[in-house]
Amino acid sequence: MPDAPEVAEQSCPACDAAVRVPGAEPLASVACPRCGGRFRVQTVFDDFVLLETLGVGGMGSVYKARDKRHDRFVALKILRKDLSAHPGAAAQLEEEARVTAGVNHPNVVQVYSSGAAHERIFLVMEVVDHGSLDDLMAQHTRFSERQVLETGIQVARGLKAAHEKGLIHRDVKPANILFSDAGTAKIGDFGLAGAAEPKPAAQSEIWGTPYYVAPERLNNDPEDFRSDIYSLGATLFHALSGRPPMEGETISASELHQLKSRPPSLQSVAPEVSRGTARVIDRMLAPKPENRFSSYEELIRHFERAYRALPAARDGAAHSRAGRTKRILTAALLLLALGSAGILFVAFWKAGPPRAQTPPEPTTSATYDETAALQLRYEEARRQLIDGRLDEAMTGFARVGQDAVDQQPLLNWSRFHFGLAALLEGNLALAHDAFAQVERTGTSSTDAWDADLARFFLETAKVLAAPGAIRGPAEVDPNSTEAFALLLFALKAWQLREFDQSAELLKKFETAKSPNEFKWIADYKAIVRQHLEDYAVYTDAKSLPRRFKNAAEAQAALEKIQALRKRVQTRGVLVDVLEEEENRLKGTVANLEKTGKGTPKPRTPDQTKKKRRLRASPGKRSSFGM
Repeated sequence: MPDAPEVAEQSCPACDAAVRVPGAEPLASVACPRCGGRFRVQTVFDDFVLLETLGVGGMGSVYKARDKRHDRFVALKILRKDLSAHPGAAAQLEEEARVTAGVNHPNVVQVYSSGAAHERIFLVMEVVDHGSLDDLMAQHTRFSERQVLETGIQVARGLKAAHEKGLIHRDVKPANILFSDAGTAKIGDFGLAGAAEPKPAAQSEIWGTPYYVAPERLNNDPEDFRSDIYSLGATLFHALSGRPPMEGETISASELHQLKSRPPSLQSVAPEVSRGTARVIDRMLAPKPENRFSSYEELIRHFERAYRALPAARDGAAHSRAGRTKRILTAALLLLALGSAGILFVAFWKAGPPRAQTPPEPTTSATYDETAALQLRYEEARRQLIDGRLDEAMTGFARVGQDAVDQQPLLNWSRFHFGLAALLEGNLALAHDAFAQVERTGTSSTDAWDADLARFFLETAKVLAAPGAIRGPAEVDPNSTEAFALLLFALKAWQLREFDQSAELLKKFETAKSPNEFKWIADYKAIVRQHLEDYAVYTDAKSLPRRFKNAAEAQAALEKIQALRKRVQTRGVLVDVLEEEENRLKGTVANLEKTGKGTPKPRTPDQTKKKRRLRASPGKRSSFGM
């Protein structure tokens, strides 16, 4: 065909005859004119040799290819000729590809470049060859709640990173959620639907997959990131229930809009799904954008809360999630490094001035300018961590890691800070993997000048990676670099609900006087103050009565808990604890009202005597462990 990619001359593997097969479909099977044997065409498209077909869709085809110029394997997406010829499509797609290439995130398919050849527009992307969610849904009708939440969290993180670059996806669906391994999800084809979309001749025409497209798109109303949230919710609904949130053969925009205006509750279709997960998905599918989540941060927070509420997700059983986080950390953390040969190279496990020995030259090919640039990027990620922008901080550390190799102790400092961010986010499994990676690496150096620092990394990592409660060194000097370990120990204890132990460690950290060369440790005292203020919230909640004479008393305690919950500043576990207490108190109020112990009426003297003999209702056991 005239628009087929160029086909190089090939030799028949059976008789070695030179065979020229122009116009054949890419990777087609052709017959040798001499011997009649069949073999597969080796197709060359521009600077790429096509190796296998990865997928075929409405916009074009995706091939695994070898990039001859850079000698690497890539995914090559070649758009249909009619889309490539659409006025303005090439320029718009090139701009979309340029912006998408700037989104460097572990949950976004990386776009390397774009171009045009043989009257076709093409994109060059990273190879993600473990299939799509659509492929998996064809094999398995339904997925576990844990798998779906893990995928949802990862895709939401990828969408958030792209949105921060000004991108919305416009076509989130199972086919565009790809897996680089068994547990790492990536969102692909950012902006391509919008870039390649021809203007519809009528509003009844639909661009996108009807099952997953947001209602506002059907009315040609403006779209924003909340449209992508809807499409992700519809995708996860399908994965959990085995059916999309709406079904039917219609392609009429008006009929689809009617169907989407009355979305089914997830639990009505899949009653075994937990209430927390169902609430998140149902809210994502709200017909009006303003009733969905107001930001990706809010969506991710609710996803993670639903995940932590799953029966096996707590008490160390969240290690099922560690399989995914291990793969993320292997990709993102093994290469992480801090680009400083100054303050961080002289950190010691025991306080004291740097030793007299001159440190050896770093065994790295990085130039001074490259190292300085890495340090600036690391410092920016650290500032984001301190400011509470935890997702950005972890992404920043991952970006540094892609460009930094073999620069201990820089690598371990990055792992520690990645783990710190994970603890602050309430993600114990991800933090565990970061610290376990340091422990598995072992001693980072055998040189005398940094032996104390190497010991600090190893001993601290062992404590942090161990399961269960914190059991740190018997003596910790808060006026040395051990103060940083105090902070990490405290935050792990916090996420394990050991609030009293955590507060004791946090107070030691707050009063510590860091050595001059480690003044940067004091930057984290703002984080400590937040946790100590939340500890005061916890102690106020803990001081409330546990037994009640009547529903009015229980209701007063319930309102106090609700007010305290609004004061919480930190993420994760304390909010969960207070919500559990709130639910317990709601149950207590209902039980007391049901048994007739509502608001007390004035008592006669005989009733007062009788009341003294009655025991107060204990209600449900408190989540505070009392």
